Amino acid sequence: MPASPEGKAEGNGQVERVEVPIRWENPDDIPLAYAGQILVRHTKNDFMIRFYQVVDPPGTSDEQPDIIASQGYMSARCVASIAVSAGTMAEFMEVLQDNYQKYLSRYGDQEPESD
Repeated sequence: MPASPEGKAEGNGQVERVEVPIRWENPDDIPLAYAGQILVRHTKNDFMIRFYQVVDPPGTSDEQPDIIASQGYMSARCVASIAVSAGTMAEFMEVLQDNYQKYLSRYGDQEPESD
């Protein structure tokens, strides 16, 4: 989708909109993190989306249930946080819905295979 930055004001006070193509850059050093939990908050103008990864407690797999029971909770660490405008959020939701429908068409509504 081309960007539409504001140009200079014309003589009548109107701002000319110019469409400029976007060159998408994907640096190799951006980390990829798995997030199993998502928290969304909003204000009047913006949405804040945080992605969390549940962290296993220390100890062996045999010890972990007792540790979790004694703590009374599991920890979730934020691995990414973004903020977007309400307009961008609307576009984001459309893109997500479209891609989710493509996913369902290709793979069906089933649980993915476990590793």
